[in-house]
Amino acid sequence: MSEQNTVVAYLQSDGRKDVVGRIGRLTDWYGKVIGTYRITSVWPTPRSYVSHIQCQVDGFIDGVKYTGRSGGSGLSWVGRRTKVQPKFIDGKRTQTA
Repeated sequence: MSEQNTVVAYLQSDGRKDVVGRIGRLTDWYGKVIGTYRITSVWPTPRSYVSHIQCQVDGFIDGVKYTGRSGGSGLSWVGRRTKVQPKFIDGKRTQTA
């Protein structure tokens, strides 16, 4: 996958509750795993008919960090590339570049 400014993916559902710090897999429309995600914030959306929560999610696809929002597990996520990217040495994330 080439680097893009905006990506659309899905938070793979595994039955666990969406809470801050949760880590999971990002998938494409066909269910192919394309990256990972971490939920950084969750707040209620009581008037929504789609989801009772909204999540701020950081996603990592091919070593590129994106941030965006989702209604939770099994739902879509739209991420925008962050200006500050993680720094990798020997394939391991060390600090922010």
